[in-house]
Amino acid sequence: MRVVIVGGTSGIGLAAAARLAGDGAEVVVTGRSAERVEAAVKQLGDRAAGEAVDARDTGAMRELFARIGRVDHLVITVTGRGPAGPLRSLTAQALVEAVRNKLVPHLLTAQAALDVMAPEGSITFVTAASAGSAFPACPPWRRSTARWSPRCRAWRSSWGRSG
Repeated sequence: MRVVIVGGTSGIGLAAAARLAGDGAEVVVTGRSAERVEAAVKQLGDRAAGEAVDARDTGAMRELFARIGRVDHLVITVTGRGPAGPLRSLTAQALVEAVRNKLVPHLLTAQAALDVMAPEGSITFVTAASAGSAFPACPPWRRSTARWSPRCRAWRSSWGRSG
């Protein structure tokens, strides 16, 4: 079983990679920093490989999946820095940038992988812990990621060979 974890060099991504590699899966982790990818692969052992790639670069993601080949499971844990603070103080530009750095890479990464996904494969989107929470300084765009579930179910039903 081959699992690709985009954003797999720290946090939840690295923890998932460690668990999966420990259970015998072949794991490929990615991240923006070559040094962090190298450190993660060293930590994960001989069941792991890694590549430095920025999930915001659609062309690079397509090339990555073309090189990797068949993927049984894809876990997307990329994070994007975004604005925080009360809604009143957020600018339109800051919100657009946050979506560009978080939501867009998640969706375009999944799209880039469709041609190499195993027929019974899965795509897991890992969003912010704050997605289902409401607390001061939690940006509203983070909470919007909690609304992905119904959309993902619709995409899954149409995924098939045509994506």
